[in-house]
Amino acid sequence: MTPRTTAAALVSATALVSLLGAAGPAQASTGQVVVFSTELMPLDIYDNPTGCR
Repeated sequence: MTPRTTAAALVSATALVSLLGAAGPAQASTGQVVVFSTELMPLDIYDNPTGCR
């Protein structure tokens, strides 16, 4: 890439981020979380889990 092409790409990327805005606040998904431990253990299924574990 030439310096001119690199500068144009940087300006374009900056403009795109400016138009789209920053990422919004994170939101938790709803539904089931299925956790695999080993082949010998049954799957753990959590409905709409909350918090970190």
